[in-house]
Amino acid sequence: MTETVYQVLARKWRPQRFAELAGLEHIARTLQNAIRANRVGHAFLFTGTRGVGKTSAARILAKALNCRRGPAPEPCNQCGNCLAVTAGNAADVIEIDGASNRGVGEIRLLRDNVTYLPQTSPYKIYIIDEVHMLTPEAFNALLKTLEEPPAHIKFIMATTDAHKVPMTILSRCQRFDFGRLTGATIAATLTEIGRREDLTFAAGTVELLAREARGSMRDALSLLDQVRSYAGDMIAVEDLRIALGLIEARHNFGLLEKLVKGDLGGAIFLVDELERAGVDLKKFVEDFLFYLRDVLFLKISGELKKLLGIGADDIARLEPLLAERSLAYWQQLFDLWQTHYIKIKASQSPRLTLESSLVELGMARDLQPLGPLLERLEGHLSQASAFARPANPSVLSSEPRRVREAVAKAEVRKAASAPGRLGAGSWSGERGPRPSSAAPEMPPEPPPFVYDDLSRSSSVSDDAGPTPAAAPSRFIAAPDPVAPPASFRSETVGGGDCSGSAGGKDFGSPQVLNQTVPPANLELQWRDFLVFVAAREARLGALLQRSRREVGAAERLRIKVAPHARLLLDNPGARSDLLALWAEFLGHAECVELELLELKPGGETSGPVRNGGGSRRPLPSKEEIFNDPSIRFISDRFGGRVVEIKARRP
Repeated sequence: MTETVYQVLARKWRPQRFAELAGLEHIARTLQNAIRANRVGHAFLFTGTRGVGKTSAARILAKALNCRRGPAPEPCNQCGNCLAVTAGNAADVIEIDGASNRGVGEIRLLRDNVTYLPQTSPYKIYIIDEVHMLTPEAFNALLKTLEEPPAHIKFIMATTDAHKVPMTILSRCQRFDFGRLTGATIAATLTEIGRREDLTFAAGTVELLAREARGSMRDALSLLDQVRSYAGDMIAVEDLRIALGLIEARHNFGLLEKLVKGDLGGAIFLVDELERAGVDLKKFVEDFLFYLRDVLFLKISGELKKLLGIGADDIARLEPLLAERSLAYWQQLFDLWQTHYIKIKASQSPRLTLESSLVELGMARDLQPLGPLLERLEGHLSQASAFARPANPSVLSSEPRRVREAVAKAEVRKAASAPGRLGAGSWSGERGPRPSSAAPEMPPEPPPFVYDDLSRSSSVSDDAGPTPAAAPSRFIAAPDPVAPPASFRSETVGGGDCSGSAGGKDFGSPQVLNQTVPPANLELQWRDFLVFVAAREARLGALLQRSRREVGAAERLRIKVAPHARLLLDNPGARSDLLALWAEFLGHAECVELELLELKPGGETSGPVRNGGGSRRPLPSKEEIFNDPSIRFISDRFGGRVVEIKARRP
């Protein structure tokens, strides 16, 4: 009794027709059209990775050319010539292994045999596999025959390394590149072969097989043979993992869950467990990369489940974990692991590199779009900087007197500058009312906040009445102009012409305030003036932001500013604007002398200093800085805190 010899699936289901070349339709069409048009070349070079159909395509082309019903676009696979090629014993189709017949002697023998006519076929066809293994001398011996062969000779060469073939050979051949087959193509072919072989695949099995094949159909069929021997005709994903030595899905899920939860210690313990079990860590890293790819695809769309290499049970376990994070987080995780995968594969100590990579992945956090965050930040800052005028004017009576005075000084502009806005033009010193036909003026930008330390306001007497129980606002800004209270007006004691200093501004009855401001109130008065300037001239307010005034009479304005601000302020236009604002702030038009001093990092000044250098400006406390609305918002949003306060160098 003759025992039947088992034929592996890769040989049993080798393509026998052009239509069976899965994923190579473009090559099949080109060769078929050449046969139909009788324009078949004499030399072909098939190049591509292993197991993609190079040798199979060469045999199909040989059968199509030597078929007794042809040459035909499709071999009949029934005539003697076709069956002989399929069986591998055709006399006129000679297959040569370039790895074992690589010397110049074998090529000389081939060159001598090409002169003989074919025995039973139209053509004598030489199929040279792994042609890149030939020696340089053998290639040189083949050149002349390859360039001008006899009419009955066809050469079909196959190689996995086309770059090793000399250019003199490549230029004499028609080259066809066989790319890697896609996972979908391999999965579809495996499904069809499984149907013919009465095999049953669980969900995700053929996809995992196709992924492990890495684009090679022959490798996929060889793996299927191996798994079939282990699991029989019912093949599940776990059978595939056990038979092929793949990483169990529970390890991949366990590691992913620990990374998402931030359990770095558990992730590192899992690496130790895998190494003790004898798992190749580099293989595990590669398998986890594909696992993250499946997770990312599952998060993108449920319709991509057919492309995944995981089973239905794994998908069910992943869905709650996927819901905890956004798509941006999973993309971030995949990109990080892809970067570290390259480092781990090239590392001499893969465990150390793997553990370091897990620490970085465990620190990844869910990402939020930057646009909405910036919009929220800008909205908060705009709301904080906008002055909300109280509906009840009596609320102002709860503010300290110097706060009310600063507000009243800012409101002078409505009564004092009715013809036009002071400083509305450029810093040219030219003033004047705006024409009535001009476009309506846009409202000025809201003034910046100035911190009002209520702890120091107790030294200033408040004669406006008892303070209500409600705590006053800690931030002040110049409101819309209203008539200043009469108590704020300075007493009229003299007169004078100050049109040059104030830019032609008419303040009503000229007033003068010659008394010297006490040093205790000097800083408070200057801070009120900065609020006033910020509401009127944003450019001047920015330049004076870190300035301070020196002790002296009100008609002598001596201020210290940063070096860059001094350069910008030291011009006639800027001086005129500043003096006009100072005069308006004081409420009189007395001539004022302006002297700009440079504020040094150590508190010293340069330039004409008559009264000596001033003391260092006190730094605000941590509590004062933290109570600023902008600082408070950033601290609440990003979890920051004030650690140290340093004076910024000008």
